[in-house]
Amino acid sequence: MISGNILLELTLIKQEGIILGKLASKEVSWKDNIGTFIAVTTVVLAVCATLAAFKAAGYGNKMVLMQSQASDQWAYYQAKSIKETTYQVQRDAMALAAQEAGKIELYKSKLDEYDKEINKVYLYW
Repeated sequence: MISGNILLELTLIKQEGIILGKLASKEVSWKDNIGTFIAVTTVVLAVCATLAAFKAAGYGNKMVLMQSQASDQWAYYQAKSIKETTYQVQRDAMALAAQEAGKIELYKSKLDEYDKEINKVYLYW
């Protein structure tokens, strides 16, 4: 008579042999694992989409930073342009004042001439 342990071992070997025999004799096609392929493909695409989203967010941040820098540069240009215009107006005002100073002498000489002529007219009366 066969002992219980040996009988159990023989049964397990027989079952493993049958299982291994079924696996060895059965061809596994991609159709049998289509669910697994779909799941793996979905995971790979999700990872790629996530990486693309992170990259796009990085470009978005760079774009906002560059827009801010361009705005700052434009504001700097405008400020310098306003200062330049202010100095040009002041320079022109000083040039006109200098010209007017020269004209004052001209006006004084004309006034003196008119005074002389008026005095001549008064002298004749």
